[in-house]
Amino acid sequence: MRAPTGPPADPLVGRVVAGHQIGERVGEGGMGVVYAARPAGADASAPARFVVKVLRPVIAADPTMVARLFNELRATEKVQHPGVVRVHSVGEAPDVGPYVVMERLEGEGLGDLMKRRGQLAVEEAVRLCCALSDVLGAAHAAGIVHRDLKPENVFVLPAGAVTPLKVLDFGMALVSDHSSPRMTKSFQTFGTPIYMSPEQCASAKQVDHRTDIYALGVIAFEMIAGRPPFDAEGTGRLLAMHQYEPPPRLDRLAMHCPQGVADAIAQALAKKPDERYASAGAFARALAHALSDARGKSPASLGVTLPPQRAPSPVRTVQQQHAAVAATLPPTAPPTAPP
Repeated sequence: MRAPTGPPADPLVGRVVAGHQIGERVGEGGMGVVYAARPAGADASAPARFVVKVLRPVIAADPTMVARLFNELRATEKVQHPGVVRVHSVGEAPDVGPYVVMERLEGEGLGDLMKRRGQLAVEEAVRLCCALSDVLGAAHAAGIVHRDLKPENVFVLPAGAVTPLKVLDFGMALVSDHSSPRMTKSFQTFGTPIYMSPEQCASAKQVDHRTDIYALGVIAFEMIAGRPPFDAEGTGRLLAMHQYEPPPRLDRLAMHCPQGVADAIAQALAKKPDERYASAGAFARALAHALSDARGKSPASLGVTLPPQRAPSPVRTVQQQHAAVAATLPPTAPPTAPP
C-alpha cells in the first residue's frame, strides 16, 4: 500500500538569486509568484525581510516585455520617498527566469482593509489619500506614472512606521500594452478597469500623471462610500461608464461625507484631464482643507499631513518608453527569403 504523498515540492525553494535564498511561497498575482527570501547563508530562523517575485512564463517568454518591466523598475530608483517599495535587484537566473528582489512589507493591503472595514471614516480616508498623494507626487516629480494604481497596490503599514503606507508595482502596467504577440487576453487586461481613467480606457498610450489622480479619486470615493463610483459586470460597459457617465454624488451615497470633500473627489474624477487637479498634492490639499472647513479644525489636529508642493516632471509616452527599451535589446536578424 502506497503512503499518501503531499503536494510536489516547489523547485524554486532553496535557490539563490542575487544573493538571496528563495523561501516559502507567500503569494501570487497576474504578474508572477512571490516568495519570501533571506540573504544567502542567513539563519533560517531569522525573519525573511525580502521577497522574490518570479515572473510567469507567458511574460518571461517575451524579452521585449521583460526589458520594458525591468527598465521601468530601475527608473523608480529615482523616486526618493520611503513610500515607494524598494526594488533591490532585477535580473534573470537559470532555472528561475526573470525575477525581482524587493523589500518585504509588514501591515495590510489597502484592498484587504477596505473589504474588512467597508466604509471608512472620512478622516481616515483623507489621511490615507494625503499620504498616497505624497508618494505619487514624488514619483510624478521624477517623471514616473504608476498607471495601475488600485487598493491592491497600496500597503498600509503599522502605526509608528516611518511612512503610513507604501505603493507597489510601479511600472508593472507597462506589460498591459497590447503590442506583444505572446500576450494572452487575460494578461492584456492586466489589472482591473474599475480604477482606469477615461483616457486610459480609450488608449493606454495617452496617459500622464493625471491618470493616477483619477485612480486616486476612485480609491477615495470607494473608501468613503464602500463602493467604487462605477461598476458593471462587463468590462466594455465599465470602460464606457468611465468615459461617458458622470459619477454619482458621493455625499448622497455616504451621508457622513461633507459636501466639500465630495466636491474635491468629484474634481479628481473629471472626464477631461485638464479639469482635474494639476498635481496629486493639489488634490490632497483640497481634500484636507475641505475636511478642515467641515470639522472646524486644522488639518494637523485631524491627523492629516499635507504633502509638499511638487511640480510634475514631463512624462515619457508609452511609445517613447518602448523605444528606449528597444534600443537596449539585441537586433533581430531579418527574415531570409525562401529559395
